[in-house]
Amino acid sequence: MTWAMTVHQPWASLIVAGAKDVENRTWPIPSTLARRRVCSSCGDDLERVNVTGVRLHEHAGRWFDWVDVGPAPFRLAIHASRTYDHAAVLTRRVHDAILRLDHQPAERMGALLGHVTVTGSHHADDCVINHRYPQDDAPTKVYCSPWAEPDAWHWKLTDPERLPAPIPMRGRQRMWRLPADIRLVAA
Repeated sequence: MTWAMTVHQPWASLIVAGAKDVENRTWPIPSTLARRRVCSSCGDDLERVNVTGVRLHEHAGRWFDWVDVGPAPFRLAIHASRTYDHAAVLTRRVHDAILRLDHQPAERMGALLGHVTVTGSHHADDCVINHRYPQDDAPTKVYCSPWAEPDAWHWKLTDPERLPAPIPMRGRQRMWRLPADIRLVAA
């Protein structure tokens, strides 16, 4: 089972190309995906916990519960929506990043483009550094990535892989599961 997320263009193309390493969302990674649990006795990472609650694990006739050990990476398919964020292209950073792509993002809309590894998430308040430049009177806020935005959850993205050809399909809001017949084979 592979999870997917629909992202506006040009952001989707920049993510799959590896130019954008943070996705900004108003919500954190769902806890069922962001955490893994291990047996409190042996430490084995036996399975992901389902939404219904805690399962017990048996060792030598005794039952032990699962404990949270933190975020676990997972693969996330990136779908380009049919919406284009024209205002984003007006910024120099986005414009320059688009020029380095081998295609125009407007050509790849309403399609599955590739996938990335989500390694974790944190709120902007948890990664901001107040940096003081000599020429400024007030400190400047610096975040974990040039793509990170204030007042958002930063999803950390690594290992982007682009599909050889976009797969046209409809997207959905929030996170959704890819149909079983879709195979993600990188270019």
